[in-house]
Amino acid sequence: MTFNTRVSILVSIMSTFTIRAAVIEDTEAKKIQRQIVIQNRMMRLLCENHLYLRIFPDDDCKFLFRFTYQQMQQLVLLFGLKEKMFFQENSRGKFSLSAIESVAILLHRLSYSSRLGDLAIFFGRSESTLSPVFKELVCRLHLKFRAAMIFDYNQFKPENLERFSNAIYRKCQRVQHCIGFIDGTFVKVARPTDNQEQCYTGHYRAHGLKYQAVVTPDGITSSFYGPVVGSHHDMFLYRESRIETYMRNTFDFRHEHGPCYHLYGDLAYVSSEYMMHPFGNAPEDSPYHVFNMEMSRLCVSVEHEFSYVGNLFSFVKFVQNQRLFLSPVASHYIVATLLKNIYVCFNRGNQTSMKFNVLPPIPQNYVYGLLH
Repeated sequence: MTFNTRVSILVSIMSTFTIRAAVIEDTEAKKIQRQIVIQNRMMRLLCENHLYLRIFPDDDCKFLFRFTYQQMQQLVLLFGLKEKMFFQENSRGKFSLSAIESVAILLHRLSYSSRLGDLAIFFGRSESTLSPVFKELVCRLHLKFRAAMIFDYNQFKPENLERFSNAIYRKCQRVQHCIGFIDGTFVKVARPTDNQEQCYTGHYRAHGLKYQAVVTPDGITSSFYGPVVGSHHDMFLYRESRIETYMRNTFDFRHEHGPCYHLYGDLAYVSSEYMMHPFGNAPEDSPYHVFNMEMSRLCVSVEHEFSYVGNLFSFVKFVQNQRLFLSPVASHYIVATLLKNIYVCFNRGNQTSMKFNVLPPIPQNYVYGLLH
């Protein structure tokens, strides 16, 4: 494909994105003016037939990759990636790519449900290069962070527990020592060829996988477990994740004459020392009903974080991309959640953290805490 052809296609793609993103309807003259600006910009961005990331303006970079170029450079360091990465190492097709371009491919692929052919035009790389870069980098990050994300001990250190508890108490004085909210989510996948009934759930009338998350008032998904097949109940995830064991070892300070912290979830969960749920069948004129309503408005934060993952990285919501046994479906969602957390850290908060007025950690502290 010639240089000019790539420019014209990229201009078309970029102009479509920009026009769709416009809040008000422009006049024809403004549309033409915008297209000229995009064309000039794309001419500068293409260098040696590959996309030259360094000179992307921050707004465009965040639009296409969710992070600025400087933030992507920091991601390379935070993930411990070598400057030159090798892919398909055990085959004759072994090749290398810079870490920054590999991260850009990962982020752009996750951010949109684009076809590999679209990415080939955008990055000036073949589909046979882009596919293994995306899959292998997703799997490497999954292997590196999956165990730590089940329960982030650094997020649940004593000073944070007190900070989270105070933030929730300020919003609802009827509850003490609550430090976060737990819930499960169902993520649809393409209908598998084999064992369809295991992934199918009549509740959603779809095939899918389930994940469990604990969201803390700083907007971070501080515990993330899964997947299990979509037909399982939330309580199955709770027991399978062994989260109550983690909480027993981390939340209980009664032996030091301190509090015993707990999570809050819906009626799907069984009440315990470390788990609180709404009062069942509470009359509307009772204080129990008022408590349920107040906590429901706070507990919705965990649903917001699930939605936030999908809004930032819509690849995980596009069902046809999620093919069991053909692609690393679990890795997609876990890595997207990790990147969502880091995105919140870089931007110093989100809807949840603003609601509770609690700042998230800086990216370096968050990733270091996960790995140590």
